[in-house]
Amino acid sequence: MKRISEGAAKRPLLFITSKLAAALLVLGLVGCSSKDTTPLFSASGYVADQGINRLWRRDNADHQPQTIVNVYSPYYGGDTVITRYEYQQGQLHLMRETHATKTDLGVMLRFDNEGHVSFMQRQLPERRERLSSDDIELYKYKAAKLLDLSNTLRAGNVQL
Repeated sequence: MKRISEGAAKRPLLFITSKLAAALLVLGLVGCSSKDTTPLFSASGYVADQGINRLWRRDNADHQPQTIVNVYSPYYGGDTVITRYEYQQGQLHLMRETHATKTDLGVMLRFDNEGHVSFMQRQLPERRERLSSDDIELYKYKAAKLLDLSNTLRAGNVQL
């Protein structure tokens, strides 16, 4: 074995054999040719502190979300809340929250292409009202968290 002072420094890649090079080449080709087998529709869910969340998600051909429906059913009392998120080109376009039994309650937010609110409304039993900027940010935060959660559940192959 040559020492650095005897010329081994001139050939630093001497340890790479032809078998190792061939294995790396095959591994690189297999990695480049692999396909994403994530389904375009998925159903998953989880048990929360006070109830059960179920998620249904439909993606477009580019595996970007098109629709996510979240149904939260509390264990004790309370009403089932159904929240629908619609996306366009990967951006949140519409958020609609309704209640299963209290049909006179709900929230709707619509966003333009830049992510600004173009329509907002909270439906109460007696009237309709605008949402505050804090409410809008809260709903946007919930949408982002739910999208992250949906991605995580799909990555973990959690299915209903």
